[in-house]
Amino acid sequence: MSDKTRTRKLSEVVSSRYELQKIIGVGGVSTVYQALDRQLNRTVALKRMNRAPDQKERELIELAWREVITAAGLKHPGIVRVYDCGFDSSGAYIVMELIEGESLEQSLERGPLHITDFYHFVRQSLTALSFAHENGLLHRDIKPGNFMIQGLGSVKGFNTIILDFGLAKYMGAPRPQSTDQLNAVMGSIYYMAPEQFSRKPIDYRTDLYAFGCVCYEVLTGYNVFYGDSVSAIIGAHLHEPPPPIAPLRPEVSADLQAWVMKFLAKKPADRFQSANEALHALPPPSIIPQE
Repeated sequence: MSDKTRTRKLSEVVSSRYELQKIIGVGGVSTVYQALDRQLNRTVALKRMNRAPDQKERELIELAWREVITAAGLKHPGIVRVYDCGFDSSGAYIVMELIEGESLEQSLERGPLHITDFYHFVRQSLTALSFAHENGLLHRDIKPGNFMIQGLGSVKGFNTIILDFGLAKYMGAPRPQSTDQLNAVMGSIYYMAPEQFSRKPIDYRTDLYAFGCVCYEVLTGYNVFYGDSVSAIIGAHLHEPPPPIAPLRPEVSADLQAWVMKFLAKKPADRFQSANEALHALPPPSIIPQE
């Protein structure tokens, strides 16, 4: 983005109500700004859908409204609140609660979480995911960048909040994986379940596979699967067993390692069947030496 464009964007007032203040995130289909809600005098996050030359305006509107409809219906402390949405001369936008803190992705740049923090993250995240699933919502884009962490390192503990239900759909029954305009599977290949790559039906266990990939990374600092190409990574998700955790983090108990590996089963039937089941199966913390 050029300086001229950035200046113009940040001086924009959206629908005469929201004044853009600064860019706080840029993604493939959207840019997120810190903005001032001039009507309610509060700071919010405003996600502006990026235009694409081959993308129709109505598709952007549908994307924006889908996120609002799905996320606004969920009222849970572990899920970001959505306030408003609309469409103006610059395109579609969504207004959300502004979460202070850092993403899990940013936290992991400093290294894996302490085991105690891992347990705290897992309990909060699975509780929120269970709530969403019980309300008929599948996220479909679980990854470290979609978890916000508030107060990591605080003596009072920290809060975990799940972001971005932009790829979510209400799920009545398993259905084929959706694709984007380029016929590419939506989501991040490092956290996607085998059934997403093979275009098989997906359900809540698809989110749980992705969550297992996140847990593996939170414990070890590494993605479950790497490769020299996109096809190599996809092939690993489809056919390769996950590398064991012990060589990367020896102090992780055998029970906890087995718990993480159950999320990563190739067949959905071999995984935990719900977030609530996974939460109740979480083994108690072992006595771990201080790192």
